[in-house]
Amino acid sequence: MWVSRFCFINPTKIGPEYTQQSQYIGQTFIERNQPNTLFLAPYNTWDHWMLVVVNPTDEIVYYLDSLGVNIGQRLQLRRMFDNAIKIYRANKGTKVSKVKFSNIKWTMIKCPIQDNGSDCGYYVLRYMKEILLCSEEGVIPHEYFSTYRLEKYSTELIDEVKQEWCQYVLENIITNKVAKYR
Repeated sequence: MWVSRFCFINPTKIGPEYTQQSQYIGQTFIERNQPNTLFLAPYNTWDHWMLVVVNPTDEIVYYLDSLGVNIGQRLQLRRMFDNAIKIYRANKGTKVSKVKFSNIKWTMIKCPIQDNGSDCGYYVLRYMKEILLCSEEGVIPHEYFSTYRLEKYSTELIDEVKQEWCQYVLENIITNKVAKYR
């Protein structure tokens, strides 16, 4: 089934204030992984949202940052996900040579870049939507998806994701809570 190819990592469990990030992520990989599953992990550094997408079976981590910051400058983030993959690997009993042990593949995706200091969260929502729509076989192209290969998102595309988010919240969260109390 299409939806089973994706899993969402709770951003409140992996933020900078949380101390067991790698364990939580690794356990999620163990409990929910199937071949070619992509785990979508929105991450906030306190002042900026970015998206990490992981295929733990193939040990590939995709990094999408709307500011274009290189993953080499996000050492804590990289260490967290590398450790989570090592936890997953150990649970699976995978034997890995010392050379490969730290050779988890990180790919910085050439995704649309924001031109202001406030749209990063909407960019992450847009990235997730496009990954759900376009990702095949658990892969994200380095040059991003041809349909969405843009320098930046237009106001219309950002407004579209805002509207979709509001509609989702109204239909699935607020409506369910109101119905629950009737």
